[in-house]
Amino acid sequence: MVDTFVLLALIGAGDQMQGIRMGALEFADVVVVNTADGPWAAAGRNIACELSAALRLLPAGADRPAPPVMTCSATGGIGVAELWEHVADRFRGGTASGERHRRSTTNREEQ
Repeated sequence: MVDTFVLLALIGAGDQMQGIRMGALEFADVVVVNTADGPWAAAGRNIACELSAALRLLPAGADRPAPPVMTCSATGGIGVAELWEHVADRFRGGTASGERHRRSTTNREEQ
């Protein structure tokens, strides 16, 4: 029960394929490839492209578009502000539309 599900992929960990197999991509609101800086910058972009392609294979509805795929480096501060802004936008949008309240109510009823 979260407002925004951030799927974190790490370079070299095989997360892109693991995420596909485990179905985690289906639930993600945003996918983030972390440690995508320095010598890992090109690998991070490649993984982000692979994940974006995988997301296009999943069914997306009008109420649930494909999530964005971002790259960042937490230690370098690269992309962190953009990620936070995306999460904040989703929070504001969900509050204004009443979606956060509906999801919360549904989650309580399903427990």
